[in-house]
Amino acid sequence: MKLHHKASSLIAVTLSCGTLFTMSGCAQTVQWKEDVQFLDGRVMAIVQKKWCRGGDYTANTGATCLAYDAMITMRLPEFFDGDIIWHEALNPMVINVHAGKLYIVGVPPTSVEFRKYGAVNPPYYAYMWNKNAWVRLSFDAIPIAIYDGNMLIESIPKTRMDHVSLMQKKMEVMGGNYIAPFRRIDPNFKRSPH
Repeated sequence: MKLHHKASSLIAVTLSCGTLFTMSGCAQTVQWKEDVQFLDGRVMAIVQKKWCRGGDYTANTGATCLAYDAMITMRLPEFFDGDIIWHEALNPMVINVHAGKLYIVGVPPTSVEFRKYGAVNPPYYAYMWNKNAWVRLSFDAIPIAIYDGNMLIESIPKTRMDHVSLMQKKMEVMGGNYIAPFRRIDPNFKRSPH
């Protein structure tokens, strides 16, 4: 009897998700490796994963995603013996090492996340790795040296690929496929909470 109840619940959840997918799309994940260049010239492949709600994240070309959650996994033995994981409802635009400290800066994908993180302008939310955890910083604590974005400019890779190289990211910039305030941190950029 219990097994039947569990099976019925699973079918109900699956049907609900199917109904939601038809109406607005169930959340789907997109994951890839991405080459990131640090200020010291090092290039490291990080793993980026995003949860998408909406968009066409399965397209072979021109993939889109309204990401509402992002996770980065990396290995930097000088900071931690194991995986360093950052997971927030932000789109990461900068990951860098400066003066012996590891930073990540993200931007809210929509006004919902902007309000969730305090509707602070300029809308860049910074984190610094502190031994075994991420600590949120004020905007003023972001070093100017890391203002240039080095993460994938678009929310997800435009073509379905498992690994995004530095060259592919440079081609995206040259093609004009980016929004300036998300390519370099701009202290004058303001965002409305609506």
